[in-house]
Order: sequence, then C-alpha cells, then structure tokens
Amino acid sequence: MVKRLLGILAISFSVTAAWASGPKGIQISGRILDVASELPLSEGSVDFTVKVLSPDNCLLYQEQHLNKDLSASDGSFALTIGSGSSAVNVYATAGQEQTRENILKVFSNDSAVANGLVSQHQGSESTVCSGSYTPAAGDIRKVKIVFDTGSGGPRAILPFHQIGTVPYAMVAQEAAKARDSDKLGGVAAASYAKITDLATEVPNNESDPTVQAFAKSALPACAAGEVLKSNGASFSCVTDTGGAVPVATAASTGVVQVGSGLSVNGAGVLSVGSLPISQTTGLQTALNDRLQKSELQCATNQVLKWVSISDTFTCSNISITASQVSDFNTAVDARVSAADTASPKLPLNGGTMTGDLNMGGEDILAIGHITMSATKTLLLGNFTQVQEDALVLNAGHKGLSWYNSDLKALRYYDGAAKLTVAASTSACADGQILKWNNTAKTWDCSADSTETAPGDASYAAKGLVRFDTSADVSGMTVAAGIASVNTGTGAHQIVKLGADSKLPAVDGSALTNINASNLATGTVSASVLPTISVAKGGTGLTSGTSGGIPYYNSGTTMASSAALTQHGVVLGGGAGASPVSTAAGTGNQVLRVPAGGGAPVFGALDLSSADVVGTSVLPIANGGTGAATAGNARTALGLGTAAVATTGSAAGNVPVLGVGGLVANKMCVSDGTATGIICNTTVPTAGVVGTLTMLGANNCMWNQATTSFTSVTAANSNCPAATVTGSASAPTEGKIPAIRFANLPAGEYEVSLFMYSLYPVDAAVYCRYRLWDGTNHSGTVGVREAETSHLKGFFSYATAQTNLTFYVQTATDTATKNCRLDMSIPVDDKLQIWVKRL
Repeated sequence: MVKRLLGILAISFSVTAAWASGPKGIQISGRILDVASELPLSEGSVDFTVKVLSPDNCLLYQEQHLNKDLSASDGSFALTIGSGSSAVNVYATAGQEQTRENILKVFSNDSAVANGLVSQHQGSESTVCSGSYTPAAGDIRKVKIVFDTGSGGPRAILPFHQIGTVPYAMVAQEAAKARDSDKLGGVAAASYAKITDLATEVPNNESDPTVQAFAKSALPACAAGEVLKSNGASFSCVTDTGGAVPVATAASTGVVQVGSGLSVNGAGVLSVGSLPISQTTGLQTALNDRLQKSELQCATNQVLKWVSISDTFTCSNISITASQVSDFNTAVDARVSAADTASPKLPLNGGTMTGDLNMGGEDILAIGHITMSATKTLLLGNFTQVQEDALVLNAGHKGLSWYNSDLKALRYYDGAAKLTVAASTSACADGQILKWNNTAKTWDCSADSTETAPGDASYAAKGLVRFDTSADVSGMTVAAGIASVNTGTGAHQIVKLGADSKLPAVDGSALTNINASNLATGTVSASVLPTISVAKGGTGLTSGTSGGIPYYNSGTTMASSAALTQHGVVLGGGAGASPVSTAAGTGNQVLRVPAGGGAPVFGALDLSSADVVGTSVLPIANGGTGAATAGNARTALGLGTAAVATTGSAAGNVPVLGVGGLVANKMCVSDGTATGIICNTTVPTAGVVGTLTMLGANNCMWNQATTSFTSVTAANSNCPAATVTGSASAPTEGKIPAIRFANLPAGEYEVSLFMYSLYPVDAAVYCRYRLWDGTNHSGTVGVREAETSHLKGFFSYATAQTNLTFYVQTATDTATKNCRLDMSIPVDDKLQIWVKRL
C-alpha cells in the first residue's frame, strides 16, 4: 500500500560561509510525516527536487538533492540551494547555473526579463505562468519541494513556500547595482582605477620628472592599521597614531592649529581670511597710533613714500634716479658697452644665468625658435581633466600645449578645439575603427570604409568574419586571436573524421530514426546490419512462422512456434518445447481440465460433477439455497417446515393471489412505512426505467458560485416544462436539471445526464460537476476555461427507494466565480436525463 505523506516545510536562512557580503546559500529544512499516522518518514534513500518559482508560478531555478538518508532523522531534512546537482537556471548559460551571481539573479527583483518559461502551478491555483516573467519591486519567490522515496511516485509539499526579503538582502539591495558585470554603482569597473592596476601601472608608466624615483616603485605591503611614511628616499610602513589631531602644546610636534579666520591651502600656505584686527592682541591699538585709513588712500598707480621730516607717509608717483639705487650705476656700466647704448640689452651670449627666470604675468615673445640641448627635456605644465575643462582659450592661444595627467596624453589647442597629439579626440563607439586624419594629423574614430557599421548580411563583403565564441552554440572557440573548431566526442563537440576518414569510436546510442531508404545511394547489406543475438537483447532470428510466437528453446537461443489457433488459449510446452494453443471455444463455454487430467479444453461446465461443486455450499446471495440439505435450505430461505411462508399483506407476509390490493401484472413493493406493501408497481426489467427531457430556451440556464458541492434546486421560469417517461416524474422543485422517482426498486442503476454545456463563467476558474441522490454521488467532471456536456454515475441500492431525486451539483474553486449549466439557445439545446437498470 502506498503511504500518504504530509510534508511540513520550514525555510531557514543561515550564513555558512561568506559569499561577498551575503550568505553562501539558502538553507531549506523541514519534516515529512504520514498523513494518517503522523509518523515521520524513515526511508534510507529519498530524492529531493528543489524548484524556485516566480509569483505567477514560472520555473526560474531547479536542482536535485539525491539519496538523502532520513532513516534516523525523525523525518527531518535540510537542503541548501546552490549545492545540488543537475541545476537549471533561466538566468545562466550551461555550466554557470550555480555561480553566486546567477543564483542571486533568481531572487533579485532587478534581474532582466526571462522568456520561454514553463508553468509549475499546483493545480488549485488560478495563476498560471504566461511563458515570461518581469521582476518587479516587492516580488516574492516560491519554493516547491518534490520528494521521491522510490515507491508511489514523486510528491510535492503543498502549499508552495514563499520567500520574501531576508535581513541581509534589505541592506544588500542598496548595493545591487554593484552586482552585475563587475560594476560599482552601475558604472563599469573599467572606468575606475583598481589597486592591482595601480600597483602595475604607476611604476611602469609614471613619467613625471618631479616624482622621485622611490615613489615610482611598488608600494610595500603593510599590516592592518599601518600607514605609509616617506623618509625622502623610500616608503615604509608605520603604526597609525589613530588619526587624532595632535594638540600644538610642544614645539617638537611641529603642529600649528588653525583657528577661526585662518586657512591652509593645498600647498600648505597659511592665509588670513576674514580674521578681524581686533583678534590680534595689540594690533588694533598700534595701528590706530600709527595709521589712519585716509592717510593710506592714494590715486591710481601712485605709491606711498615715507617722509621722515613729518614722520608720515605721502602719496607720489614712482620716480627713482640711478643715484638712489645703491651701486646701480657701477653695475650697469660694467655690463653695458657704448656700442649698446643705441639699443640697450643684456649681452648674455656665452654667459651663465642661474636661478629661475620669473616673468610674472609676461610672455616671452620673439622671432625664432627655442632649441634644447641634447639629453635635455622640456617640461610642460600638468593639467588634470577638471583643470583642463576650466581652461578658457581663444584664437590667440593657438599652439598652446600641455600634459593631461588623467588622460596620460599630450594635448594642444588648434585655435578652435583642444586636441590630443596623434590620437583620437574621443573614445570610439562599438564597431568603429581608427583612421588616419592627414589634415589634423590624428587617428580618429570612424566607421568602416562604407561609413556604416557592417550588418549581418554584409560581413563577408567587407572581409570580416564573426564567430559565436560559445563552443556549445557554434562549435567554435577563439583563443589568443585564433579561431578553432571544438572537436571531440563529448557534449556540444563536433565529431571529426580520423586519419582513416572514418568516424571515431562513438557508441551510437544517441543515433535514432535511421532509415536506410533515406540513403542517397548504395544499400545496407546484412554484413553491415547483422542479426542481433539473444545475449545482446535480440532474438537471433532471421524469420519466423506467420501466426507463431518466438520462444526460448534453450537458455540462450530462441525459435518460432507453429501458427497458433485463432481464439485459442496458448499452452506452455515445458522447457525447450514449443508453446501450442487449444482449439477455439464456442459461446458460453469455459476452459476446463478433463477428468483424467492433461491439457485444458473449452467445454460446458458440468455442475453434476463433484469435482466442480466440491464440498462448498452456494450461498443465497449467489443464487443458491445456502444449505446442503432440503430442510436446511427451507429454513435458510424462510419457507418454514411446510415450504410455504405466512401469506397476507402485513409485514413479513408473502402476497398471494386473492390478497386485497394485488393488481394484475404489477409487483408489490414497500409502502415506505416498513409495515405494509403496495401491489401496483410495474415490474422492473433491465433497461431504461425513466427519462426526463427539457428543450432549450432563451436565458434558460443556472449559475452557482460555491466552494462546496451544492445541488441546483432554483427553478428557472425561462425554461420550458420537462417531459418524462417510464416511472420517472419531474422534480418537486419545478424546472431544474433533475429527475424524480416515487418508487425505485432495489438494484444497480446507471444515471446519465446530457446537457448542452457545463462550463466556468469566468476565466481561470476551475468548476466541478456531479450527480447526487441525497446520499451518494457519481464521479466528478472538472473543467477550466472549457466545457463538458455529459455526466454519468453508477448507484446501487440494496432496498427499494421511495421519493428519490437525482440532482446535478456544482462546486467552484473561487467562491465569487460562477459555474454554469446552459441551455439558452433554443432548438439546438437540450437537457436529457435517463436512468437505466443494469
């Protein structure tokens, strides 16, 4: 007997190992009990299938957990999504179903639309997968657990368990954009500098001469909490002081605290912002004693000059004689010759100039060139991209050049735009190529020679070849720029002929539907397709007898028997012998063994034979007397010692001719009170005992919406009156789909109903229909978005029934949705109910 099992499912989430910032997997635990006994399942090998569904019952993920031992677990089990076998993931390619990213896509509401999905609804649900699923904010996932003990077939634990947001996912949702394609905040990782990139690129590509050599080397590896410290020659790891700002209490700390009104810029220069004079001790008094604002106000281009006589400053124009500059005349006389007086200049030819040449805001303008000595370099100004964007240039700045430290490129201004030396001015788009622009002397991004990206139909015309790099799809692989055919005899590989121009050694188990008539030329000879021996699952036969059957004539060989008789019974011949058949029997014969034994033959059953009857007594229920002697038979049959029971019309009497109330050609039945009989009932015979027919009419229909089976008893005045035959009558409720019998003898009955249409009124509703006699019902017929027109049931009565009505009952799985019995199209519609005694 197959056990009925009840699955008690509990879903728990546990972090068993780090999956970035989330748990390694979703742990599912539960317990399986027997419905009747509530005892736990104790099988030694149970196979589980875990399925994850969308809210509308689309299958998104599936995996198996095989051979789980529940013999000592008290029916409890624990599974982890992501650790099973035979995984299927609609968001992943083959081989990638159980990666962290792809399993997270199954539960993420930011995943892409999934198409081509199959439905996994549990039958009683109205929601069925439409074939595609678009995740939306707040969507849950359903987990379906199917278990198989090896007997009784697979069973699902119902209802499906729902998974909502778990605590870690509420936090991880804010970082969801960093999940796909190695992105941070939705921006590709290629747009950010990584630590590994800096460790490689900085030492190799830093060309700024102002950066010291030790700063271009690889950085040392520091322990947790340490910081880098430079001694002017190298970096070293030192302990972080904790990041606290030291208080300038001692000169040894070398720290100056900046208060209100002061600031320190990026170059470390202390500046006075809005510091009031009153905050500098004694400064206000000193200034008031020495200066008045009015005394410091001069005209444009004038300077203040100290007048010692009056002990004050006075405003005057700039006028300085050579005598007022110490040693000025001597210095000029030493450097300027008489020949230079017509055009004074500093004769630096051959001379040496030390220190920086500071021109202030002036330009160096001259006719000629700036020539650098060999092995010398010219350092241009450095600009970040932000600084370059803020640089305002006009036509007068044509020819300006600088180094962009973000782009790592030499940039210049052509009078109209900022360009990169000999390189594209912007990033290329997908499908573009680099072309030399001889006018601008740059490599620019552009489409191919047709100025359009090649389409699928034009690749060959442009000398281009595209490969689908998935070997599972195209059979091609690309590695190091070389395309290769993925050959072999494994999954998704292309079979390659060997050096002998023949197929490699494959077993051919997957080759099906081979038809020799499909061969273009040649024939298939017997040497190519030999007879298959018994040892290999064949018969070893090349022909047989028409009408015969193959049989084992030894433990390892088979032969064909002689032709068997039509309608005969096959008889075994014994070990190594051919099976034979009896002659065909005739009507009502039985197969029996002759009195002397031997092969059975068809013949009549001889009840006079003691071997047939034996010592058994045929019971009254099977048509016998229930006794082995006449006296006992009369007693068993209730005939009394005189072989005649008491007669009359009272309870327990046998009616006989002459008894009052007996009508000719009628039978007596109970009057329904168990105290008397009525002898005017038509004698029943096998066949139809009564029918009811009702023709269709406009709006002749019945609607019911109830989740439990309920008889249709509301009369519909739109329907015409019913016609009845036999011992049937119309139901007492009036015009309803039902048939009534005042007296129905004991026996077996078949009740059939034909109605134009039985169907759900609303879509996605499941309706059930059945026949009901007040105690028993027929089997049910169910429909969903369809219709039926025929119900049939079998009813058995050990005693005669009085005032019995067969009703039509309906039930729906949605309390607010109607199930309809429809006969609303006249002439074409009809309701027929007939009752047949078997």
